[in-house]
Amino acid sequence: MFEEDLELEKKQSSIIPMALIAILLCAIGYGVYYVIHDSQRKLTVEEATPLAQAAVTAMKAPTLEFHTGTVVYGMKENPSDPHFKLLAKAGLVTVKPVGDPRLKINVALTEKGKALIEGVPGMTKKADKDTVDYLVPLATHKFNKVEGVTMQGTTHAIVGYSWTWEPNDLGKVLDSDSPLVKSMGSYERQTLIDKYGAKFYGSAGPQKTRLAAEFTSGKGWALTQQ
Repeated sequence: MFEEDLELEKKQSSIIPMALIAILLCAIGYGVYYVIHDSQRKLTVEEATPLAQAAVTAMKAPTLEFHTGTVVYGMKENPSDPHFKLLAKAGLVTVKPVGDPRLKINVALTEKGKALIEGVPGMTKKADKDTVDYLVPLATHKFNKVEGVTMQGTTHAIVGYSWTWEPNDLGKVLDSDSPLVKSMGSYERQTLIDKYGAKFYGSAGPQKTRLAAEFTSGKGWALTQQ
C-alpha cells in the first residue's frame, strides 16, 4: 500500500511540471501566431474603399453666397462684384442701380432664379431688414476609386483615392469653362474663382487625394488625421 501511494505521488508530481510546460508552450505558440499574424496584416483596396468613400462624403461642398434686396458697398459683397453680373447674364437675377451702381444696387430673383436656387438641396436663406442672404451649394464630391494603398508598418497605411466634381445647375453656371464665365473679363473670372465658388467642375477630371488610416484592435482600420 505504501509503495502504491509513493508511485501515485510520483505521478502527480510529474504531471504538474508537464502541465506547466504545456501551458507555456501554448502561450508561446499563441504569441508566435499573433506576431506572424500582425506582421502579415495589410489594408486591402476592398477594405480601404469604404474609408475613402466616407472621406469623400465628408468633404465640404463649395458654395455661393449672395444677397437679394438692397446691396450696398461695404457688405460681404459689393455691388460691383462680378457674381451679380454673372447671375444676371444667366437670367437668375435682375440688378437695378440705385444712384451710383458701384455703391448701391437692388437685386431680385427672377422666377427662373427662384426655382433653380431654392431647388438646390442644402440651400439656406436668411432674411434681414433689407436683404435676403442666400447660401447655395454648387457641387458635390463623387467618389471615383481607390488608386492604391501604401503600408507603413503593420498598423498604419496611406490610402490614395480619387473623386470627381458633380455640379448642380447653379454650379454649372459657375463652371469656369462655361460660356458665361468665359465671356467675362480676366479679373472678374479670377474673382469668381477666389471668392464665389467658380471652379473647373466639368473639365477638371478625377482629383487625387490621400488619407491616413490606422489599425487598432478595438476598431480595426479607421481614418486618422494626416
